[in-house]
Parts: sequence; structure tokens; C-alpha cells
Amino acid sequence: FLHKNDKLFPIKIILIIKNIFFIIFIIFFLILLIKLIKLIKNKNNYINVTIHYFYNFFYQLFKILLIFFFIITIFFFLFKIKLINIINKLGPLTAIIIIIFKDTIIGFLSVIYIYITKIIKIEDWIYIKKYEIEGIVKKINLLYVKIENFDRSITNVPIYDFISTSIINFEELRKKNIRRIKRFILFDIKSFKFCNNIEKYKKIFLIKDYIINIEKNNNNKLFTNIGIFRKYSFMYLKKNINISKKEIIMVRHLNINEYGLPLEIYCFTKTSILLEYENIQANIFDHLLTIAQEFDLKIINIYTRI
Repeated sequence: FLHKNDKLFPIKIILIIKNIFFIIFIIFFLILLIKLIKLIKNKNNYINVTIHYFYNFFYQLFKILLIFFFIITIFFFLFKIKLINIINKLGPLTAIIIIIFKDTIIGFLSVIYIYITKIIKIEDWIYIKKYEIEGIVKKINLLYVKIENFDRSITNVPIYDFISTSIINFEELRKKNIRRIKRFILFDIKSFKFCNNIEKYKKIFLIKDYIINIEKNNNNKLFTNIGIFRKYSFMYLKKNINISKKEIIMVRHLNINEYGLPLEIYCFTKTSILLEYENIQANIFDHLLTIAQEFDLKIINIYTRI
């Protein structure tokens, strides 16, 4: 390509140097623009979590587009491609861009949807059933959402999953400093029976008044062990100092299945702190699983429903 005897040798050297300086200029200009955008983004970080989220999103998007634009500029300059040729090849070029940046485009649309609907925000406490992930949202960008699990491990979930997958956001519960217990005990139906000796249940403080009032108003009432246990469980939750009385307290039957009858315990603890919540929940079921034997009930299993 270059020969000293070539009459065009000096011109070729100049062209090469010119191209090198042009590329260096483009790279430095690109770095300067990115630094400037980052400076603006960081300056607004302290204002508000939502504003930080907004700036971070557009910073990533603009940086990707900027880099792509400058790469194309360098390519067209080196190969002397004219503007008219670019316009003629715009169709195929657009298709190639869409294929290359497919995930980024999907991420862009997903982030806009998340920003508008506010289904999640930074520091929200969420649960994703698809991946069995529960933790705190730490970062949202064009490609993934960074979640810190309660065991301090980190999970990165693709951003588009947040518009195509069921997400449970517990943030409102955390603001109220409550957390839901939703768990059922599966009982063997063969252990259900009428109570021939109702007097022994009158000795249990929590259901004594209930039994006496039923007997006064309905002499023909036939008590069942599962029915009395259900009432006992409800009264136990009502009297429990760790259970919020401002929220729903419910003990109910779920649909019977081939294994037995599920009895669901539904209530809210007065704390959202994980260790305290788990301790309260464990104490409740320690008690109910043990007292069930006094009602001659056979337990098959225990499950948590989300």
C-alpha cells in the first residue's frame, strides 16, 4: 500500500494521520460527553429516589445510543460512505440494529412501563413467584433488576420479566410495619367427629363463652371437633398481642382435596422485621399444631400459600 517511490506516498501518510487523529478526536469527544452526562446524573442522585431512577435510566440509554452513533460515524468516515448510500441502506440497517439491540429495546419499553405504573421502585420489598425470589430492589437498568435477597445474596432478574411475570410488592405492608401470615394446616377428614363430651371444651378459656352462648340459643347444636378447633384458632389469634387487630383475621376452610381439608390461618403480624415475623409465625403454629391433639384431630401436613 505504501512505497517510498510512490509519488502519492506523502499524501497517503497525511491521510492515515488524518484518519487516526479523527478517530482519537471522536473517542475523546465520546468520553467527554459520557462523563458530562454522568456528572449531571450524579448531581441529581441526592434529590429523590424517583429522580435518580429516571436519570439512571436515560443515562444508560443515551450512553448506548451515543456509543453506537460514534461507531457508525467512524465506520462511514473510514470507508467514505456517502449520506445518500446511508439513506438507501437505512431499511436493512434498521433491521440489523433491531436484532442487535433487541434486549435493549425490550428493556427500554419495560423500564418505561415500570416507571409509569410504579409497580416497583428502588428499595421495594418484592416476591417473584416464577423464581422463588424474595428481597429488596437495589438497582433497575435497561437489562435487569438487581435484587438483594434476605440471605444477602444478589439476584439479577431480566427487566422484561417484570411485565410478563406475577410480582408481589410488600412495600405497603412494610410501611405499615405489618406482614401477612397465610398458611394452612391440612387435616385428615377421617379424624372429624361430633363432640360427645362438650363439657371438656368448656374448660378451655378461649372458647368457653362461645360454647355456652351457642347452647343457650340453639339446644340442638351438634358441635364438631374441627368446628370448635376453628373457633379456638380464631380466638387465639384475636387474643395474640403480636397480631394486628386493624387488619383481617380469618380462619377458614379451603377447597377439600384428595388428601384432606385445608384450614387456613390468615392474619398480619405487628412487625415486618423478618426474624420477629418468623418467630411470631412459628409460635402460632407451634401452639395450634400441639393443641389440635386435644381436639382429636389428625394433621397430614402444613403449607404456605402466596
